[in-house]
Amino acid sequence: MSENDAIELTPSFPKQLEREAAGLFRRQVPLRPKLMIFFGLILLVVLALVAYGAIFAERFGPSQIVALGIGGVAFSAYMGATFWLDSVYASRLQSEARTRGQPISFRFTPRRFVLDMANARTEYEWSAIDEIAVLRGGTAIRVGVFAYPVSDADLPVGLSPQEFRARLDSWRTAK
Repeated sequence: MSENDAIELTPSFPKQLEREAAGLFRRQVPLRPKLMIFFGLILLVVLALVAYGAIFAERFGPSQIVALGIGGVAFSAYMGATFWLDSVYASRLQSEARTRGQPISFRFTPRRFVLDMANARTEYEWSAIDEIAVLRGGTAIRVGVFAYPVSDADLPVGLSPQEFRARLDSWRTAK
């Protein structure tokens, strides 16, 4: 394959596609450690209650258990809101960086993926690309925790999304 097989495009970064691409890294974080931490925290709370009852010779009644439950729900809501706000803020930062870097173009060749911006240029050898992911209405090129979304509408005329992904994946997996 030659550099003449290159695919060049100008990404439009639709918001929905950006959000979906931004969440790709979460698939790389295994669920097991999260569950272990969750159940470990529950065990610690139970042990604390047992120790409290042994030390102060008091028993917890329904009202204390309800209060603990409300506290747990409030803490979970706080953590969920924090993660959501982090994701909103990260998305806003990425959007602002893309705005400052306009115009942006992607170039895919058999040897590398090149991201050209007005204020930066990044080249990734295919060995650095972790995944070519299918999104609703597009494709994402994932490099570690970063994902570069490409809308199906941004593809060159005559190039189908399936053919685009197949070509990228063949370049990525070539030795």
